[in-house]
Amino acid sequence: MNNSTELPESFGAIHSALHVSIFAVIGIPLFTISFTFIVALLTAKDVNWKMRVVLINILIPNIIYSLTALLYNLGYPVRVYLIEGNNDDAAITASCFLPIPFYGIANLGNAFGGLLFFVLVYIFAKYGLKKLKWIGIVSYIATIWVLILLFRLISILLNLNYLKAITSIGGFCIFPVDQTFIASFIVDALLIILNITFVVIFSTCNFFL
Repeated sequence: MNNSTELPESFGAIHSALHVSIFAVIGIPLFTISFTFIVALLTAKDVNWKMRVVLINILIPNIIYSLTALLYNLGYPVRVYLIEGNNDDAAITASCFLPIPFYGIANLGNAFGGLLFFVLVYIFAKYGLKKLKWIGIVSYIATIWVLILLFRLISILLNLNYLKAITSIGGFCIFPVDQTFIASFIVDALLIILNITFVVIFSTCNFFL
């Protein structure tokens, strides 16, 4: 008896192609542009050390996310091949060495939030509305944590255990699911502390003097 919910054999190939094309079409141009602007500001003579700290905080997550997105999207066809070949151990091993949803979502929040923060602060500072830099700060912090919390809630509400079952932190696989979830929240807590530190710097910062 055929299973009506069974996916066609071509699904894996189509899905894999989408992963690769989305990264190539969207990811590479976006981060190339943001890298260019950030590096240009970092090397500008009229940017003070506090602004450089802010830019570095934006640049590093962008680099991390770019690398994880590259490995995750380009490595997806490999994982599909291993899973379809019923080689679960190899698929799990591959997943441990490739980015997983938590790591990708967290860094995507940093990258997108950082880019939004940079654009807002630059526009407001350029036109003399430096008090409105708080809009940029709030946007930056909110974007990071809204995305991370959405990932948490969606995975819990929909019982998507596979999103939490395998995670890689610093290249090490963490099992079981409970330990993974705890480890994820520890990383989030460290990110919160880091962001609070930068908010303190932002609050006393005159960005372009």
